[in-house]
Amino acid sequence: MKKALVVIIMVLGLGAVAFAGPLSGSWFTLLRLDLTTAGDVDLNLLFSELQVDYTVGGWTFTSVSDFVASSTANTGFADQYFIATGTIGAFSGGSFLNFDPTAPSFEKWLTGGKVSIAGVTLYGFFDLEAGGTGWLFGAEGSAGDLTIRAETYFNLQYSLIYAGYTFDDVVGGFADYAYSSCDGTIIADDAFALATQTCSVAWSGFDAELTFPFACISEVVVDISFNCEDGFDYVKFGANDIVLGVDWLTIDDFDIMFTTQTKSVTLDIDIALGGVCVTPYWEVNKNSGGWGITGFELYALALEYTWNGITFKDVTLFDTSGYFLDSSGDIYLMKYKAYYCYVPYDELFEITAESDSCCGGAISFDVKNWFDVGAEEGVTGIFGWEETDISVKVGIGSGFTLGLEAKVTDDNGVERIGVSGLVVW
Repeated sequence: MKKALVVIIMVLGLGAVAFAGPLSGSWFTLLRLDLTTAGDVDLNLLFSELQVDYTVGGWTFTSVSDFVASSTANTGFADQYFIATGTIGAFSGGSFLNFDPTAPSFEKWLTGGKVSIAGVTLYGFFDLEAGGTGWLFGAEGSAGDLTIRAETYFNLQYSLIYAGYTFDDVVGGFADYAYSSCDGTIIADDAFALATQTCSVAWSGFDAELTFPFACISEVVVDISFNCEDGFDYVKFGANDIVLGVDWLTIDDFDIMFTTQTKSVTLDIDIALGGVCVTPYWEVNKNSGGWGITGFELYALALEYTWNGITFKDVTLFDTSGYFLDSSGDIYLMKYKAYYCYVPYDELFEITAESDSCCGGAISFDVKNWFDVGAEEGVTGIFGWEETDISVKVGIGSGFTLGLEAKVTDDNGVERIGVSGLVVW
C-alpha cells in the first residue's frame, strides 16, 4: 500500500509539472479493485501513464512514463519511453528508446527512416536490444493498380509484412498496444524481435507482397517468403471482397497457402441483409492427400446490427478446439492463442452505443455478455451465461474523460470494479 501511495504522489507531481509548462500531452489513470466473497476489497491494478509532447521544427519529442501497482507486483515506476518523430527534407522517421526503471536497465532502441524517390518508397529500421542488433530494409511502389512491397531482414525473427505492420504503423505508434494485446505488449516490441542475442548480423529472410485487382475481385494478394533456415518458406494467394453477382452475398477473404509439404485453405463469407450483417466463417476440409476439397465446415457465425446509434453484436464459436475468441470478440486460430487476449468462452453478445454528452463531450457504453454454451459441465448461469463486462465513458468538455467499469461473473457476482480518468491538454 505504501508503494501505491508513492506511485500516486509521483504521478501527481509530474502531472503538476506538465500542466505548469507550455507542453501538450495526456495523463491517464486506472484503478481496479477486486471484491471478494468474504466482503474484502483488494487492489487489482493501479496504472497511470503520463505523456508529455514537445513539438518544434516539424519534430515531436515525447516522454511516456508508466507507473504500476498490482496484486501480484508493486512495481512502481515501471517503464520509461522516449520517442522522436518528424521530417527532414524528403526524409521522415522516428526513434524509440525504452528503459526499465525497476532494474534499472536499457531495453530497446528502435530507429526507422524512409524516403520516396521516383515513386518508390525506401525504408529501413535498426533494432538494438540488450545483447543483440537487427536490421530491416524495405521498398514499396505502385505501377497502375499493381502495388509491390518487399522486405529483407537481418537477425530478426520475421518481417513487418509477416507481422502485419507498415512503416507508419510502427513509427506512428511505437508505444501503442499491439493489436488486442492484454499483456501490455507494445508495437515496438511486437513488430521487432531478435532471432539471436548477437551483434553479428546475419541474413534472416526475405518477404514480398503483390497486391492488385482482378475482374470481380477487389484485391488479390500474393505473398512469398524465404528464410535462412528453410530457404523457401511459403507462398500465399489471397482474394478479398469477391463479388458473386448478388448484393447480399460476398466472399470476404479466400486464402490458399503452400509450403513445401503442406497446403492450407481459409474462406470467410459475408451475408448482408438490410442493415444486418451476418458473417459465417467456413473452413475447407481436404482429403488425406491435401490437394482435394471434400467439404466445408461452419466453425463460427457472427451477426451485427445497428439501430438508432446502438450496435448489437453476437458471435458464436462452434469449433472451440481449432479457434478461439479474444476479448474484442474477434476469431483466431488456436495456434495464435499466445499472441492475443484469449477468452475461455464460445459466445459473445455485445451492446455498444455512443452519443453527445454535456459540455461538448461524448458518452459511450459497452456491455459484453460472455456465454459458454458448449461446456459439458460447471456452467450454472442462465443460457450458459458466465461473465458480463461493463464499460462506461463520459466526456466532460474536450479535455477530460471519466471511465467506469465492472466485471460480473456467475460464480462471484460483482467481482471487480474500476474507475479511470483521462486528461488531455
